[in-house]
Amino acid sequence: MPERLSRKILSKAEWLALFRDGLYGSKEAFARQVRKLSVRLAVGDPEMAEALLAELRRDTALRAFQSNPVDADSRQKLLMETYPVILPRDPVWGMPVRHALDRVVVEWQGAERLREAGMQPTRTVLLSGPPGVGKTLAAHWLAMQLNVPLFTLDLATVMNSFLGKTGQNLRLVLDYALGTKSVLLLDEFDAVAKRRGDDSDVGELKRLVNVLLQAIDNWNGESLLVAATNHPELLDPAAWRRFDLALSLEVPTLDMVRRYLGEHGLEEDVADEIARSMEGESLANVERWLRAARRASLLHGQSFLAAFYATVVRERGGKVSAKVDRDMRILEMHERKLSAREIARELGITHPTVQSVIKRLKGG
Repeated sequence: MPERLSRKILSKAEWLALFRDGLYGSKEAFARQVRKLSVRLAVGDPEMAEALLAELRRDTALRAFQSNPVDADSRQKLLMETYPVILPRDPVWGMPVRHALDRVVVEWQGAERLREAGMQPTRTVLLSGPPGVGKTLAAHWLAMQLNVPLFTLDLATVMNSFLGKTGQNLRLVLDYALGTKSVLLLDEFDAVAKRRGDDSDVGELKRLVNVLLQAIDNWNGESLLVAATNHPELLDPAAWRRFDLALSLEVPTLDMVRRYLGEHGLEEDVADEIARSMEGESLANVERWLRAARRASLLHGQSFLAAFYATVVRERGGKVSAKVDRDMRILEMHERKLSAREIARELGITHPTVQSVIKRLKGG
């Protein structure tokens, strides 16, 4: 390696640290220095960078010795690790999102062939969209499909808990994930953009942004980096350009809600009824209400549909669609022993409509 190139890759102090760790330090410290070197090398010599990482992966004792990075003072773990990742059912996304995620999996399964041809699989993915639409679920699904650990870093938590050493901790996390075949999820990615306008500790925050953006630029090896944000409008345009793939996950359509309910084993007529009343809701909310309704139905002898609507009314503080509100009022008056004709007069609807709603919600 030419002398001028070697100096650009690591500083004099870093070369000395690498040498000392190799001679006198722990395997973990030496591996951390080698991973740092491989990241720098990846820009000009990706084959050499991959060769270094491959040598690290060959040492089973070293792989066993590596441990989840911790904050130096608190000894608190910086990453949440999940392995194996197991999902109870197939996620429901819109077809463009599903096809894009399928392509990422296919690329990583054929990564060796791509590298032999001088190409790389998708290395970095940015997922955006409102809460509950499946961003975190997508990272879990990718890790499950690739059969690798999922490492989750909540950037908002790291910034709040360790501000002042965030850059140092972030480097530990990135080095660790780069050296371990995995999916790294950077949750609350917009936390960096949100805080950049803060007057407090601006210098540290700018350093953090630089560390993060440089890491995305130079991401290499056998780890997939996934970032998730609920607030894409807060991200700097430069951040968007650094990702190989950017996906926007939208609030589910009526058809998506139907498919989701079908995955949960609901009969077609019940699934259709619920889907029509839940259009525009996140699937995370729908799943939470499904669980609560199943418990209520079992314990209180209600029909599932009545239990579901009652759960929605309770948890949303009465803010539900006009149809759900009407149906629950009909059921409540019926349980107070009012006749169908009395309910119809009270609500200004037809007698057959009241009977139909009672039959449907009572499961008769």
